[in-house]
Amino acid sequence: MKKTLIITTAALFAASAAMAGNPGDKEDKFAAADTDGNGALSWEEVAAAKEDATEADFAEADTDGSGDLSKDEVDAWHAAHDAEKMDDGMEDHDMSDDSEAE
Repeated sequence: MKKTLIITTAALFAASAAMAGNPGDKEDKFAAADTDGNGALSWEEVAAAKEDATEADFAEADTDGSGDLSKDEVDAWHAAHDAEKMDDGMEDHDMSDDSEAE
């Protein structure tokens, strides 16, 4: 039980540290993708910056329907999808297994 708890705690700590990243990196990536410098990303800018981007994801992220993504919309979309990825990864682990009790 202790070993399972320690491993789970370490995994959660590592995942949250990785998700936090360096906020400056996200701003730099946004600025680099914003090739026209208007402070928002068009579909063309997103598609050029990220090969696996889809128009469906773009439309989902464009919560105000403006046709461009603001920095806040991009951050919110990433936060929601990072949380989904973390949830999906946790479903694969059975944390109720007490067979390793010390």
